[in-house]
Amino acid sequence: MSAIQGRQGVTGLVDPPLGGLPFSVSRSLPVLADVVSYLGAAVAALLVRTPLPAPPPDGDAHEPPVRAMRSGLRFAWRHEVLRPDGCCSWLPPCSPRVWSRVRSCRAIRWC
Repeated sequence: MSAIQGRQGVTGLVDPPLGGLPFSVSRSLPVLADVVSYLGAAVAALLVRTPLPAPPPDGDAHEPPVRAMRSGLRFAWRHEVLRPDGCCSWLPPCSPRVWSRVRSCRAIRWC
């Protein structure tokens, strides 16, 4: 746990100056860098040569939406890392930071 806290402390000190650095060069540099990154992602996605899986032969036979939602909620409830998010993160008193730490601790401990 202390390694995670140490990393968070270092990034809390280093991130603001690094985030402000492109703005000190030019106000349009961060936007330009964002555009370039999205273009790079689009080019990379277009260059993927793996064929997509074929659709099922009976294209109109889908699971009913309510049953699909139930099975998804059942999966999230049984998953040890997803359960805190599904149970409590939507409640106002719960802090997302608290549940992200719970999720991190559980992921580290049970992986």
